[in-house]
Amino acid sequence: MSETVENSPKKSSKGLIIGIIIAIIVIAGGVAAYTMVKTSSPKAQYFLAEKASFDGARDFFEERYSLEKDWYEFQQENAVGVDMDISGNYTDPGAYGFSEIEEIVNNINLVLETETDMKAKEMVTHISANAMGMKIEDFSVALTENDLFIVLPFLDEVLKINDEDVGDLLKEIDPYTFDDDDTEYDFGQFFDQQKLFTEDEQKYLEDEYAKFVFDELPEDSFTSESEKVKVLGDEVKTEKITMKLDEDQIKEIADKVLSKMKEDDKLKEIVADKLEVAVGAGNAVMVSDMMDDFDDAIEEVQESFEDGVFKEGLTSTIWVDKDTIVKRDFAFNAGEGSNEGTLKIKGDQKVSKEEVAFAYEFGFEDEYDDVVFNLDGSLTWKDDQAEDEVTLTFADDYDEFNIVYRGEESVEKSKKDFEREFGVESDYFNFAINWDGSGTYDKDNMTSENTFSTDLSDFYAGQIELNVDVDGEKIKSVEMPDTSKEKDIGKMSESELMKYVEEVIEPNFEKWMMGYFMEMSAF
Repeated sequence: MSETVENSPKKSSKGLIIGIIIAIIVIAGGVAAYTMVKTSSPKAQYFLAEKASFDGARDFFEERYSLEKDWYEFQQENAVGVDMDISGNYTDPGAYGFSEIEEIVNNINLVLETETDMKAKEMVTHISANAMGMKIEDFSVALTENDLFIVLPFLDEVLKINDEDVGDLLKEIDPYTFDDDDTEYDFGQFFDQQKLFTEDEQKYLEDEYAKFVFDELPEDSFTSESEKVKVLGDEVKTEKITMKLDEDQIKEIADKVLSKMKEDDKLKEIVADKLEVAVGAGNAVMVSDMMDDFDDAIEEVQESFEDGVFKEGLTSTIWVDKDTIVKRDFAFNAGEGSNEGTLKIKGDQKVSKEEVAFAYEFGFEDEYDDVVFNLDGSLTWKDDQAEDEVTLTFADDYDEFNIVYRGEESVEKSKKDFEREFGVESDYFNFAINWDGSGTYDKDNMTSENTFSTDLSDFYAGQIELNVDVDGEKIKSVEMPDTSKEKDIGKMSESELMKYVEEVIEPNFEKWMMGYFMEMSAF
């Protein structure tokens, strides 16, 4: 086994990535499919409960964050200008008001003025700063579907590069890092809405895979019975539904699904599209290589199932109250040869319009390890008020380590006030970042004030604050830079680029910097 991994690492990594994408596609495709199930069999009720629980949690968050959601959707459909003003505040506990670092941090201001039109695929950001009373301005970056423009205050020309030329330019600048002649970039991806699946893709996955998997699962693998259980401290009458798959059933279903995928050209198109989004604009060749090995990757996964050991199979039990899951116990045993382990997930949950609460234990156990961590939380939304606490806990024989989120929110009409804390807590170490502020979201404009702060007094570093004020509004259109004088650096050879840098950029930059040094010396 180790020899195989050593000789073909690229294939294995591609198989893993494609396997993950495929798993997401099958699961996501099945989320909405079970609304079409009309029977009341335990199998049907199992998946209907899964869907109802997912929909309930989604509706809870969409209602709670409707102001932010509406503004995000408005930005996708309209040209919008967003100004961001960033400043800091630092208190040095040992300086008594005479710290150079404190003076510099407290007198720096950065402003980003961005105009975006997602439909027209145009974006420009103007950058300016004020440092100790000295203004730095007239820097801009603009982007279209195919071109990047850079405006610098010390050049009369606007620098331009087409996305098809980015790879060659980077190779000219740093041939050791960027040594792939076929690397491709696509600026248009910035403007593509990052929806996981289109409606057509969702329907295809439902029709071809969700229904297929549902039909392949044996009816007699599901049983149900009534049972009273404790859920987050309360006794609840539930319907207990158990799905049990043995080793042969797991292998048979996996082989059928993977064989179907291997022959599905439409699925390959969907996988390639999702990989492009996942790996980013500069990795088109990587995606192409992965898709060239798609069939081999599928066979790799098939072989893993065929050679795998699933002695105790898969057991998933859910307890259902009012159509939603309130308790879960999941165990999946898998391995190779004598090396096998069991993934376990068990816990309670409640999903309603006013609360999402949960207490889960995740674990993996094999011959050598028994790893457990807990996820507990309560998120509420009632009368436009929210109160949250979520804790992820890791513990061993020596220490308990918690990652904690706490938050409070309140909404009055179109304004939201909030206090949020992200922290790490243990017996030996405590650290927290606070995020306080407010936001007002009207139909075509928004404002928000945000303060990020942390107290580092325990580390003798004082208190640090970062203030971010944001103003956004609808605009008629994006005002792109004047490109009547442009220099297309992407078309330059290495010698032409070096000559331009040495004869134009460097001397003009030095002259510009000299002006600022003279201005600084005047203070």
